[in-house]
Amino acid sequence: MATKYQSGGVTVTIGQSLDITLPPRVLRGRLSCMHFDTDKSFLLPMSIPGIRNIKTYYDKNPGLTVLVNGHTDLVGAADYNLQLSNERASSVAAYLQNRVDDWLAWYQSPIQSKRWSYGEDQNMLSTLNDSSGAPYYAGPITGANDSATQDAASGFQTDNGLTVDGQLGPDTRRALVTKYMELEGTTLPADATLVTHGCGLFHPVDSTTQADQGNRRVEIFLFEGPVDPPQENPCPSPGCSEYPQWVAQLKEDVDLCQPPPKQALRVRLFDSFAQPLANAACKVFADGAELFAGNTDGEGFLETGDLDLPDKCQIKWTSASTMPQDDDLLIYTLDAFVNLDGQSDDEAVRMRLSNLGYRFGDTPSEDIKAFQRDRGLPETGQVADVKEKLAEIHDDFVPSTDPLPDPFFMTSNHEP
Repeated sequence: MATKYQSGGVTVTIGQSLDITLPPRVLRGRLSCMHFDTDKSFLLPMSIPGIRNIKTYYDKNPGLTVLVNGHTDLVGAADYNLQLSNERASSVAAYLQNRVDDWLAWYQSPIQSKRWSYGEDQNMLSTLNDSSGAPYYAGPITGANDSATQDAASGFQTDNGLTVDGQLGPDTRRALVTKYMELEGTTLPADATLVTHGCGLFHPVDSTTQADQGNRRVEIFLFEGPVDPPQENPCPSPGCSEYPQWVAQLKEDVDLCQPPPKQALRVRLFDSFAQPLANAACKVFADGAELFAGNTDGEGFLETGDLDLPDKCQIKWTSASTMPQDDDLLIYTLDAFVNLDGQSDDEAVRMRLSNLGYRFGDTPSEDIKAFQRDRGLPETGQVADVKEKLAEIHDDFVPSTDPLPDPFFMTSNHEP
C-alpha cells in the first residue's frame, strides 16, 4: 500500500522500500469581483469578465478537475448562508457549461426573494446587443415589466426568430439565457469536469461581521485528478477540514479579477550567418494588434518594456533599420510562445524550438534533429535528449551582470 506524502516529509526506514503517493497539483483562482444581488444566484453582467478569466485559466491548465467553491459574508444565519453559497457555486458552474435549464428553474423558485424575474431579464437584455451593436435594453435595472422592457423584448424576439409580443415568456427567456450563456469566451470545454461546493460564511478572508464584498466570493480550484481530499457536503460548522488542506497544497494562487501582470519581452535576433542582427526594425503583434515597434540594439537585442503580452504573440522584422510601408515586405515572421509554464515536455520543446527558429519540419522530430545537428549533438529526434539543452539556450542565456526580464528567447533569420 502506498503512503501518502504529508507536508514536512515522510519517514522511510533504511533498507526498506516504500511507495509514496505525491500530492496532486492544486491551483486556485480567486474571484472577489464575482457579484450577485442580495439573496440571488443570478450572475450579474459585471461578473462576466471574471467568467472569461476562468475560461482563460482553465485553457492554460486543460484537463484538470474544476471545483467551483462559493462563500458568503458573515451577515445572516449559517444554515441560510451555506445554502446560498451552494446555489451561487451551482449557478456559476451551470453558466460555465451552458446548462440553460438549471438557470430557468430559478424563475419558478418557491422562495420569492430568490425568484428571478424582470430584473434578471433586464440585466441580460442590457448585456446582449442587437445587429447594430447597441444593447437591447439601456434603462435602469428596475425589475418592472415597463414599456422599455417590452420594447427590448420585442427587439430581441425579432432578431432571434421568436413570436414578437414584447412579453418575456418561457420561450423568450430560454433564448435569452442561452444567448447570455453563449457570450464569447465564457464556456468551458464540454468534457471539462466540474464539481461544486459551498462554504457559506465559514473560511472568511475578512474578519468583519458587516456585509463584505471580500468574503462574498467565488473561488476556482483546479485539481490533477479528483478533488483531494474530497469535499464534504454540506460543509459542517465551523468549517470543512478539507478547505485548509486544499489551500495548503496550492502550487499557484492568483486573483482572476486582477489584470494579468505586464511582461517585458526581450529577443535576440541573428542573421543567416549566425551573427547578431543589429539595428533591425521590428514589430510585435498580438491578435493582429500592434503592441510595439522598435529596433534591435548593436548586439541584436530587441527589448520592448512592459506589455500586456498574451501567451503567444507575433514578431515581424526586417534587416533594414526602418520598416517598409507595406507589411508584405516584412520578410521575417515568428510566432513567439511567451508562457511555457504548465506545458508538457513535448509542448515545451516544440515551443522553444519554434522560438529559436526551428519550425519547418513536417514532424517535431525533424526540428529536434535540426537543433541537434546545429549544436553537434547526436541526431536522435527525441524530446528527452534535447529538453535540458533547449532550456539552457532558450531560458538561461543570461549575462550574469545583466539579468533579463522574462520572457526571453533568441531566434534566427529563416526564409518564410
